[in-house]
Amino acid sequence: MPATEAVRFGRYRIAGPHGPLRRNTQAIPLQPKALAVLWELLLHAGEVVSKEELFAAVWPKTVVTEGAITACLRDLRHALGDDPKVPHYIATVHRIGYRFIAEVTAIPSVANSVPQSDSAWQATAFFVGRQAELERLHGAFAKALCGQRQLVFITGEAGIGKTGLVETLLAQLQQGRDIAGRNPGSIAASLWLAHGQYNEHHGPHEAYMPVLEALGRLCRQSDGEKLVALLRRYAPTWLVQLPSVLSDAEHIALRRKMPGSTRETMLREIVEVFEAAAAEQPLVLVLEDLHWSGIPTLDLLTMLARRRQAARLLVIATFRPVDLIVANHPLKSAKQELVARGAASEMPLGYLTAQAVQAYIEQRFAGRAREFAAAVYRRTEGNPLFMVQVADYLETAHALPTPLEMSALEAAIPSGLRDLIEAQLTRLGKEEQTCLEVASIAGVEFAVASVTAGLPTSADAAETVCEELVRREQFIDARGLAEWPDGTVSGRYGFRHALYREVLYKRVSAARRVRLHSQIAERLAAGYAQRSGEIAAELAMHFEQGGDLKQAMRYRKQAARNALSRNAHGGSNRSPEQRVRSITNAHRHEQRAAEPPQPAGLSHVSTRKSLR
Repeated sequence: MPATEAVRFGRYRIAGPHGPLRRNTQAIPLQPKALAVLWELLLHAGEVVSKEELFAAVWPKTVVTEGAITACLRDLRHALGDDPKVPHYIATVHRIGYRFIAEVTAIPSVANSVPQSDSAWQATAFFVGRQAELERLHGAFAKALCGQRQLVFITGEAGIGKTGLVETLLAQLQQGRDIAGRNPGSIAASLWLAHGQYNEHHGPHEAYMPVLEALGRLCRQSDGEKLVALLRRYAPTWLVQLPSVLSDAEHIALRRKMPGSTRETMLREIVEVFEAAAAEQPLVLVLEDLHWSGIPTLDLLTMLARRRQAARLLVIATFRPVDLIVANHPLKSAKQELVARGAASEMPLGYLTAQAVQAYIEQRFAGRAREFAAAVYRRTEGNPLFMVQVADYLETAHALPTPLEMSALEAAIPSGLRDLIEAQLTRLGKEEQTCLEVASIAGVEFAVASVTAGLPTSADAAETVCEELVRREQFIDARGLAEWPDGTVSGRYGFRHALYREVLYKRVSAARRVRLHSQIAERLAAGYAQRSGEIAAELAMHFEQGGDLKQAMRYRKQAARNALSRNAHGGSNRSPEQRVRSITNAHRHEQRAAEPPQPAGLSHVSTRKSLR
């Protein structure tokens, strides 16, 4: 393989031996050793790499057992969705080693082949549903070209599409294209594109590391000497931290000349460099995942945004609001102040529309894709991360579902998606996880009074847990108050996505489910007393799942009478057959609304011929 900084295979891309590994635009967390093993296999794609060769490349001068390789391969196959029995990427060569069997494309080294901008920028595959946001970013860039410095915060939960939106913008700017795809001029020939990404390893102790990485990449480009000259003049304390762009002699001499630097000195210097660079040619600076950044980064953003001098500068910062709230990160208040003062703007990303999901499915699949696009939307509710996971499953299953199989699709949870949700849940405290598990038994919407019936804590404690989760925008939303006939008043909440409830529900053991359904049923029946018929369908479901079939049958009959009563009014113009169908459908709707998640899995969807 030729000199390379990144490699593509299938929907995946890895940026060197240290990662990150991405599927489309989504970063996939992997341990450093697993990434190193993957890189070694990629370097020798199509060839057998022996275990001894992996030991020498990944664990030099270290004695480890074969279990270390086995663990790395297990993690890699899980991340890639690869089945060792029917591999698409990594095949095991019995008793010898492993072979990477998929087609691999090397992305040439930027230092060797790129004239000015980073050619690795490519518009994200299947870009849908974000045209309005992309237009706003192009508008901000147009203002920056006129000397109006811009700071844009792109916010949203993990997997919502922040990186995909940024990459599409950078790819279009790199090619000199506007939002309509036209080439209005030679902007790309004189444009700095700088990109840095924070991660959990950087944190506040290495707050400037992504900025240094972005500067280093710019300096190593063919015209990077212009930026090196600006660093020599305005920011020597930064230049000394970029030894790869200097000769050994110059780096040693610069280190001897430089006194110890302070945070204030580094801040002043880097702001001057950015403004001087923007005076020579427009500068777009992207800093991703600021929820893992530190105070120095906030100082940098604030100073860049508040300076009054004209500058052809566009700064784009992305972060997850939930992580700011959980960590009580100062970026939350800093962003609010900058936006309130008009020094920055915020672009929150929400879920995709049904039309956007359909466009995505039609782009990824041909033929009958339109038929199941609606099913994908109903299943994912437009969550981009969930949508991609379901589509990935359909692709790896080598089959498009028949109409009869679509119901199985809508009841399924792809294993990768379940793992993602489980990872989010494990970050919660034990009390929060328990409260959500009981809430999943209560329903998609639930009253705290119902949940308390299955908890060892008080109603006030459960209410506090729910309020905190809502404040952090995690898993549930507030849905008002629940007022019961016995005088009980408690908060009403609902799961932000049905899949959250389903994963939580399946966490609960069968015996515990029965007990919780029974406890919730008894509490609801006591709370509604003589008016329990008003929630007959819900009570029927809980009593049935709780093992009390006599009570379940009683409330099933009441639910049917309720449906009949509701449809007896205002239906005189309909035929008897129409009224019967209406009553039946209404009753089934009530039942479905109250039913617990079904245990159907993706294995219920058969696999047939390859999509390819």
